[in-house]
Amino acid sequence: MCKQYATLLVIVLLCGCTSPIEKLTDKYYVLNEEDENKLDGPYKVKDVSPNTILVEKDKKEIKIILRGCIPTNDPKINSEAESGLGSLIDNDAYLLRDSVVWLNSKEAKAIVYKPANRVWIGHDENGKDIFRNLSYRLPQLIRFTYGQSLLDHSDTDYPLYEVFKEAEKLAKENKKGYWATHPE
Repeated sequence: MCKQYATLLVIVLLCGCTSPIEKLTDKYYVLNEEDENKLDGPYKVKDVSPNTILVEKDKKEIKIILRGCIPTNDPKINSEAESGLGSLIDNDAYLLRDSVVWLNSKEAKAIVYKPANRVWIGHDENGKDIFRNLSYRLPQLIRFTYGQSLLDHSDTDYPLYEVFKEAEKLAKENKKGYWATHPE
């Protein structure tokens, strides 16, 4: 009997105790430094709303519609979603290159990553801090996983749609955010 418990303990220690949400977010949530060629940026974030961010690059402002995100009609949940994106302000945003669809010269739909782990490497000639990004994280995935956004099932032709769909499914099953009070 003790041998069975010892075996179970070893399995738990080796595999860890992770939920389906953690497994999903661990696999797709982070891009490492060597994957930065998949990203376009940096874009300076100027403002956020529940499903858009206003960015600037080369003195040009662009409205980025977060790919797949539909705000809920619940002000509290929309506020939580906006608050999660608020951490983008005063940071940089990076667009997943193969997800970008330009609607016009000032508006695009895209999957957005932001720096996760950064190392300060010095100052530029103007005294501005320079950082090296070691990894990037995906705020949109967390929004679906925690029911802070609804998935737009009419826009499916982009990388990570199936991942976002799985995240929404997990939020529904675990009654997170919007799904805590709304049936499927």
